[in-house]
Amino acid sequence: TDGDGVRLRRLVRTALFVSDLEASTTFFRDVLGLPELFYEGNFSGAAIERLLGLAAGARVSARILKAEGPPFGMVGLFQL
Repeated sequence: TDGDGVRLRRLVRTALFVSDLEASTTFFRDVLGLPELFYEGNFSGAAIERLLGLAAGARVSARILKAEGPPFGMVGLFQL
């Protein structure tokens, strides 16, 4: 807890929309130290279009990086 009684916890996962998946991967892997690839793939179809408000036929490339060890500190990178 901090001085105001707020409990801080470890980051489990977060999602970021990025314009350049490769450059973002390099930054989070090499600069911030998230070396493990947890997931890599693409999403498409009506469900993802509705969820993100995308045009028909859009595809989202995704890569989830994580710190070494247990599944904490994951950062999902999503390029529209």
